[in-house]
Amino acid sequence: MEELQKLNLGCGLAYRPGYINIDMHERSVADMHADVSDLPFEPNSVKAIEAVQLLEHFDLVHCKYVLSEWFRVLAPRGALSIETPDLKASLKKLSSSKKGERASAVQWLYGIDSPGLQHKGGFTYETLVEILSSIGFEDVRRSPARTHTYAPGMRVECTKPADPGASQFIASLRKRVKKNLGCDDSFVLIPFEEELAALKIKIGDPARLERIKVREVVSLAAVWNPAVSIAFLNECVSSGVLREAELANDFEVARYLSEIRFHERALTLWMKSRKQTDSEKEFSRFAERLRLTVNELFEHPELRERILEYVVTLDPTPIEIFDLCLMKQKAGALLSSGILRFHKGDLHGAETCFIESSKMDPQNLLAHWNLARLGVALGRPDESILSHYADAVSLAKDRHVKDKLDREKRLIGSGAKTQDSAKPISEYDLID
Repeated sequence: MEELQKLNLGCGLAYRPGYINIDMHERSVADMHADVSDLPFEPNSVKAIEAVQLLEHFDLVHCKYVLSEWFRVLAPRGALSIETPDLKASLKKLSSSKKGERASAVQWLYGIDSPGLQHKGGFTYETLVEILSSIGFEDVRRSPARTHTYAPGMRVECTKPADPGASQFIASLRKRVKKNLGCDDSFVLIPFEEELAALKIKIGDPARLERIKVREVVSLAAVWNPAVSIAFLNECVSSGVLREAELANDFEVARYLSEIRFHERALTLWMKSRKQTDSEKEFSRFAERLRLTVNELFEHPELRERILEYVVTLDPTPIEIFDLCLMKQKAGALLSSGILRFHKGDLHGAETCFIESSKMDPQNLLAHWNLARLGVALGRPDESILSHYADAVSLAKDRHVKDKLDREKRLIGSGAKTQDSAKPISEYDLID
């Protein structure tokens, strides 16, 4: 039987005999030039991983994907050893540093702007235990640091369980999803991570995944982005949960939904739908209706044209995952673009931006407020202007903001339009 390999990840100039030394930037001593978040090794093929001063080079979102990749390649009972700056102790040292020592204390925390030396994350022991445990590692323990002992660091060791179960499935799924989405943006991965916890519960023990449960998961995932459904189906086949022949229809439907960019057409449908101001409840109900529609499609693929008759007539609105937080982010970008256009005198362009922004996020107070002011600048009927003011007032939570809106609304209602009421308003104008 071939002996399992040991990896020294992010080796830099510290070559370790007996290990495959891997680095993405330093080539002079590394045995292999590779991305440590996408290792060229089969699942369960590595005996031990050493990662010294490496994890802090990833933010708190991506470190989960990196650790999942290490979990994936480690064999059951395989060992992981991490050394990283101790955030709590480092901040304590920084606060007590004398003049002339502070620069090195800051560099220890944040790195320097040189290839492979920038730091994006920081960990306390408690944070690292929580993250490692969420990935599936067990027997997490702290031991004395062996390197870089001149600065406050920590060494954390843990093992992969003898029976990793769902954790192995999720670790491999993370890799597939990130690849299928073709996106490293943390804003995109954060909502998927939030959904992954619920998905892990739904999956349970992968070895016992029933056909009906698989269908439930792919229907749910297809609403986020059909690429996630395809990743899940591929992982079901790869891990031996089900045979590809058993999932042929599911693959066909998921690929079709991906081709038509279903999640982007779903966003267009959301923007066209009538909504109340409580966007979270509205979105939850809307997403559930979509899931039921997609589930019907998976159950009856022969009725594809009838089930998606209206959806396919819609133009896709670009979004990576059909998620409310991402929508709010895009709505904010449209709002800012509208304010810029309003300020530059492109009033009709600004109006388009504000309308699109309010359709994406019905709780976007400033979109409604700017539509009211834009209505003044464009000479819109008072009824239309006052309607936008009323929407903005209903969304205002701060008493100062509500009072300011009420005053403007009363002035417009009385016909006393001021110069300010025909100018754009931004979040900075809300602060006295």
